[in-house]
Amino acid sequence: MAANTSVRRPSTYAGASPNFFAAFGAKPAEEFGAPREVVDAILHAVDSDNPPTRVAVGHEARTTIREALTARLEEVTAQAA
Repeated sequence: MAANTSVRRPSTYAGASPNFFAAFGAKPAEEFGAPREVVDAILHAVDSDNPPTRVAVGHEARTTIREALTARLEEVTAQAA
């Protein structure tokens, strides 16, 4: 994030942890990745003959999504046992 920007908490999230917004706003810009990577991923998806339903940009996004889906699959598998 640029030095002159700030994170404002919308009233919609008034019940959310105030610590989250403080920590989020304190992160250095480098933690948010390269905006160009996001643009390139979106343009690649749009130009694709078979575009994906979702575009996961960056290692953290892919890891988080993979972990969440794996947990859901494990839950469904356990129900079938």
